[in-house]
Amino acid sequence: FRVGGQQLAAAAAVETLRKQREIEMETTTIQVSGMSCGGCVKSVTKVLSELPGVLTAEVTLQPGEAKVEFDPAHVTREAMAQAIEDAGFGAG
Repeated sequence: FRVGGQQLAAAAAVETLRKQREIEMETTTIQVSGMSCGGCVKSVTKVLSELPGVLTAEVTLQPGEAKVEFDPAHVTREAMAQAIEDAGFGAG
């Protein structure tokens, strides 16, 4: 899996915010259903990584889950689950 320029820019922006405001990042695990291949993992990783406030998103096929480090001032767990569902997968 390669990290794209957009992901690097987003991670750099969040890191800058963290330093400026001493942000308390949180980590959550979201169960993801409906993934059957590496392309599905890539799709879920992409939709999560593009959300404002998401620093990292590690998605695994087995077990189907996403571990996300995020800034709760910018994104909620519910918004992340909705983004997964909007991409065509189940989130719980």
